[in-house]
Amino acid sequence: MTAACRLRAARRCRRQRAAFSENLCIPLFATVPFILLIWALRKGAPTNLKRTGAIAGLVAGALGAMAYAFHCPDDFLPFLAIWYGGLIALCAFVGSRLGPRLLRW
Repeated sequence: MTAACRLRAARRCRRQRAAFSENLCIPLFATVPFILLIWALRKGAPTNLKRTGAIAGLVAGALGAMAYAFHCPDDFLPFLAIWYGGLIALCAFVGSRLGPRLLRW
């Protein structure tokens, strides 16, 4: 009985650590693609800066999530949809806020 409880507690602890590391790692892994996308998009002289920044954040967040997915041991679909989707949406939101400042020409 105690071994089963310990195993369950270890799994819960591992999932909590994975969720905490995702909160840090996916946006961290998305910073380099975001900088490169902003640099490339700035040369194209976009007219809608907020939307362009949001798209750059969305793509950078997806690339950051893809980079983290190689490390993540959890493959439970609702877990992936909620955490990855939420963090990608967060990167898109940050991109929409930073886009007008960084893409101004």
